[in-house]
Amino acid sequence: MLRRSLRTFATWAFVERLYLVVLLFALTQGPVYRAWYASGISTASVPNPAMPLVHYATFLGVQVPALMLLGRRLERRHFSSWGARLLGAFLGWMTLSTLWSVLSRQSVIEVISLTVTALCGFYLVVSFDIAARLQAIFFAMQLGVLSSLFAVARDWNLSVADGDDYWIGIYLNRNSLAPVAAIGVLAGVVLVPKWRPRDTTLKAIGRTVIIAFVMLDVFVLWRSESTTSPAALALAAAGVAYWQAMRLIAGRAGDTNPLVRFSHVVYIVGITVGMWIVFAVQGRLLSLVGETTTFNGRLVHWRFSWNGFLEQPWFGYGWQAAWRDPEFLKGPGWWVLPNIQRIVADTGSVSFVVDPNKSWSHSGYFDVLLGGGVVGAAILVALLVVVVVYQRDAIVQRTNTVWNMAIVWFVVAAASQESFIIGNHFLWLLLASVLWAPLSAEQQDSGSRTR
Repeated sequence: MLRRSLRTFATWAFVERLYLVVLLFALTQGPVYRAWYASGISTASVPNPAMPLVHYATFLGVQVPALMLLGRRLERRHFSSWGARLLGAFLGWMTLSTLWSVLSRQSVIEVISLTVTALCGFYLVVSFDIAARLQAIFFAMQLGVLSSLFAVARDWNLSVADGDDYWIGIYLNRNSLAPVAAIGVLAGVVLVPKWRPRDTTLKAIGRTVIIAFVMLDVFVLWRSESTTSPAALALAAAGVAYWQAMRLIAGRAGDTNPLVRFSHVVYIVGITVGMWIVFAVQGRLLSLVGETTTFNGRLVHWRFSWNGFLEQPWFGYGWQAAWRDPEFLKGPGWWVLPNIQRIVADTGSVSFVVDPNKSWSHSGYFDVLLGGGVVGAAILVALLVVVVVYQRDAIVQRTNTVWNMAIVWFVVAAASQESFIIGNHFLWLLLASVLWAPLSAEQQDSGSRTR
């Protein structure tokens, strides 16, 4: 009887790990968009096509099992940290923004997606130890990379950019393929030393396979010709190097060393100054790699978003509603925005037509400013500061949080260039899994459950 129970538990544990891989793979978004791609084309001529709702329903359906499993495992202690409270406050504020949203029906859907995906990040931390999480993330990213290689080899439509020859794979956008490959690299590098089966042969074979896939990920990242993800990888590596250096200093000079005690302050100042310098010399840096000072159109979107934010600075337009608001689109500089048509009727009135799937802020931070105003942005900043303090505490406690360091600063950097602080996206799930911080650093590394 006991043996049968153990066998059943092992089976369900395997099934749940398999589900986690499918969940993460689906939330890379490419598989879902590609699965419905043909249907989207066939409904393109129909007024107000329902494909966005089909996408939302598919993403929600994939995430519902995680919410059900999370509901069975929640405990009061999971909400005791400042990280959990602040993330809850951020989600709560964006939910409130639906009350004054300029397009409430859009904000409600987007807020539900944002909250559901954040809760899936909570499920990830509560249900799996660090080794299981890394394995699932790594395998899911490899599914995305291998599927994209297959799409390129089979010459699927939009798998390779026409004229430019960079790879897109199953993701319909190179800046959606590149993060998948980049996270595959990050997860693989962190996973290699954690791959420790008892059998030495299996250990050697496993690590060799992981390293081989990491090299494949690097190749796909290079062929995507994306600049955002490599830059985010560099920032993540710099962050890990900094905190590892602090750990070394703490080990030799003690926890009372001023550099260790105020390492979080030094890090925050360093990141702020570093980003300011990058923006200040952006034109020169981009010219070195053959890009224009418009940063592929991002600066145009950022200026337009900033001007729109100044119109409603305190509370914003409602989560993800600004770029669908005709009044917002009438702002100065609209004429240089792509995918926007200005139509002047016979009566002299002006209306704007925008493709909502092709026009956005191109920055998660501008999304937050436009969606929740100064208040929403302040909560997010406080949340990131708390994460930095957690990392300082992890050094003092001699705990290992390399993955947490790497993923936070990868997403923080990547979100400055793309709208990654959004529901139904695996990067928001991974960031939320660290931001919740419901467990101590030791528990996060050893795992609250042996799955």
